[in-house]
Amino acid sequence: MKIKSETFEKMAIPFTVSIAAEDTFLACRHLQNVVPQLKKELSRIESDYSPFIETSLVSRYQKGEKTVLFDNDEFQEIFAATIMAKDLTVGAFNPYFSDQYDPTGYTKGWAIEKVFGQVLHPLLGDKEISGVCLNGGGDLQFESQNHFFWNIGIENPLSLQEIISSYHLENGAVATSGRSKRGRHIKIMGKADLEQVTIYSNSLAYSDIWATAGMAAGGTLFNRLISKFKLTGIYMKQNGDLVIFERGRFQHVSAT
Repeated sequence: MKIKSETFEKMAIPFTVSIAAEDTFLACRHLQNVVPQLKKELSRIESDYSPFIETSLVSRYQKGEKTVLFDNDEFQEIFAATIMAKDLTVGAFNPYFSDQYDPTGYTKGWAIEKVFGQVLHPLLGDKEISGVCLNGGGDLQFESQNHFFWNIGIENPLSLQEIISSYHLENGAVATSGRSKRGRHIKIMGKADLEQVTIYSNSLAYSDIWATAGMAAGGTLFNRLISKFKLTGIYMKQNGDLVIFERGRFQHVSAT
């Protein structure tokens, strides 16, 4: 099995689209077709929801133009999802920054999942294609057939050349939140004792919410949320210890 990939930049992050197939020419041909579609839709999403673009729906809403929310079904969907996420995570995931609504922490994962479903998922209608994957800044949505598995390595945030854990998966989404690449970009509401959180689920939007919430919550609250919502993933404490959990049950704690 061969994997052909292409990387491009949108939304100020690198995106890599990968297609697995026995026929290299077939994979390359599909890449040529899907990359322009992905770029176009990601550009549209950025123009609508980036708080750094003055004409975006989010910027207009922040300035008091509340009708943009009621007039746009997609914006309503995002708004409802982020408010629900805040409630479910007991405020650990918070779409408000300096009292301004800012869904940036949600729209990245949501956007990847959305364009994956629109552009890449249909490729699996071709039985010669064994797998498709979209990686946006280290967060992935992927799907397979023909018993193909994706090998996903989780970097050590304290030593980026090392892998602390790996997943061997057919379908799903993996999101990681931490300090190693973006610094202290998450407002901590609990004890700041976690270095990195990775969550695996079927939905990247869902995984991204909980990875962010875990970092913000701190270990004590996050452990309760892991059990309550039956989360799967791994987190690293600031002392380097790893905590692995599957469907809400803690597997073991180990030192790196």
